[in-house]
Amino acid sequence: MKKFIIALGALSLVACGQSGEEAAEAEAAATAEAAGPTAPDGGPLYGTFNMRDSAANEYQGVFNEDGTFAVDNPEGGVDTGTWEATEDGFCLNVEGSEEGPLCVTSSEMYDDGTWTNLSEGGINLIVSRVVEEDAGDEAGDEGGEDAAAEEADAE
Repeated sequence: MKKFIIALGALSLVACGQSGEEAAEAEAAATAEAAGPTAPDGGPLYGTFNMRDSAANEYQGVFNEDGTFAVDNPEGGVDTGTWEATEDGFCLNVEGSEEGPLCVTSSEMYDDGTWTNLSEGGINLIVSRVVEEDAGDEAGDEGGEDAAAEEADAE
């Protein structure tokens, strides 16, 4: 909220001395800053994502707007916990893990719409956002719910 008020104040000051086009650009920049961090595809950090690791394991993760997540893991289980945006990515706190947060940085988006998430521990994932109407097709069922989505919904 504090950032939004500061951005709004700066916008007002800047807009007073600018043309209509310059004021519109300043307003768009202030709105983007107020909206918070985004994923490399320009969308929010929350949503459903397909991931592929360096061993070619493919799985899905659901990151909720409330800061919770559920991610299928290659061993067949589901990891759950909380996530928090950082300046250059996000950090995960996995339930039941005795290790501290797992922090991740993201690359720029590639031409094919994917990007790379790299964790401090060297885990390298190729990531893409699941478009909502494709969610059922990706998961292979009518409702688009996989184990991670069901786990996230249960919380």
